[in-house]
Amino acid sequence: MKLNNKEMEIFIMKIKINNIGHVDKAEIDVDSITVIAGNNNTGKSTVGKVLYATATGLNLLDECKVLTEKGEVIADKIDTFSRIIELEDEEEAFLEKIKDYCQYAEFLEEFSDQSCKEIDQLFSNKVTKDISKVVNQIINRVSSNKKSIVNMVKKDLLVYLNKSINDKNYKINIMQKVFDDVFLKQITSLFDTEKESFISVKELNQNEIKLGFCNQQLVFENTDLELDRPFAKAIYIDNPFILDSPPRRIFIKKKSYSYRDLLKAFIFNRRNLTSSNLFELDIREKQIEEIFRYVMKEGRISFKEGLNYIMNDEVQTPLFIQNLSTGLKSFSIMELLLRSDILSKLEYLILDEPEIHLHPEWQLKYAELIVLISKHFNIKVIITSHSPYFIEAIELFSKKHMYSADVKFYRTIGSKENQGYYTIEDVSLNVKKLYKDLASAFYELENLRVELKFGGVEGSENR
Repeated sequence: MKLNNKEMEIFIMKIKINNIGHVDKAEIDVDSITVIAGNNNTGKSTVGKVLYATATGLNLLDECKVLTEKGEVIADKIDTFSRIIELEDEEEAFLEKIKDYCQYAEFLEEFSDQSCKEIDQLFSNKVTKDISKVVNQIINRVSSNKKSIVNMVKKDLLVYLNKSINDKNYKINIMQKVFDDVFLKQITSLFDTEKESFISVKELNQNEIKLGFCNQQLVFENTDLELDRPFAKAIYIDNPFILDSPPRRIFIKKKSYSYRDLLKAFIFNRRNLTSSNLFELDIREKQIEEIFRYVMKEGRISFKEGLNYIMNDEVQTPLFIQNLSTGLKSFSIMELLLRSDILSKLEYLILDEPEIHLHPEWQLKYAELIVLISKHFNIKVIITSHSPYFIEAIELFSKKHMYSADVKFYRTIGSKENQGYYTIEDVSLNVKKLYKDLASAFYELENLRVELKFGGVEGSENR
């Protein structure tokens, strides 16, 4: 959902987290740019993953998407049924036809002029009739000890077919799949998995989304997924090496809600990419284009024989993108996103320690690029970092481009109540606290220099 400038001035999201991973308690206002800083393993990445998983899961709760999921559940049940009961050729072919109808959502095309709720009813009636027909045929010929198995499977299928797409269980199952993929089934507190965990996401003038977990599972009674509108899309980037491994064809058939798999699907989708210059170069785009021209001196991304490569007029042999430096891969991912139509549909861009592979000079360029993308494309950017260079660059470039009012800064600190846990503190009005945390390593080195100097270690004066 894109908003006009007036709406953007007051539009904000609030995320609350309790007992997720290393995070004890956190309350974060997601503004146009939100920076979370802290030491390693203190829960910084948890915030981004929570937002990504929540946004991705809620985005899938569109009625027609849920109906597609329902069809796939029915197809899986039919597939299981086909494996446990010996079928005749005619029966097997008929069940396979029903399974394909459900699995590939042919019903959406067949009843395309109806609403999703009407399609759900028509789909359920049709499949129930077809399933009953073939199952009754099987029952009439199998032995008595197998009749109960066939009836049990039929009953199981009818239970799912009779469930409405607005059934809360369906929605919870979809959210659970996404969180399992993102957190690798380690969602709740690392120290006490039975301890109740909560996530709350509230956008201005929208319903509050509540997710309650226990033992890595969503709890029905503690979860509220009622939406007033389709939820926004989010992209999570934590690894530039993703460019080294294009998605395999298996991803077309096997769904994955992993942020890396979905990012691959975006950046390797050539249908929406242009092969010419990045932009038509209006004022805002020239600023972004200048950064790419400065950094990517080897050339710009093109395609050859199904592979991404960098093309430079001065070099005869194209340089395949896998052979780029890690820093250039970081910029290449952003270029691929900019050259697609993804940014026009995107509301959240989550960057986990984006500076980690970048030279300090390029950290500054990347920081300015992020500020310009957030400002010109109305995208909320959530950044985790432990680099004072990068964080200060975000702070200063946001001021340079008249965007500083839309930037929030947070730091992770140890929980006073629970040892081993961390909370997240808003330091937007006192960013010096954040820099002091990150400068501790420099102070340690300075103390070591003093110690070596006055300890009389030979050669220390030349350092």
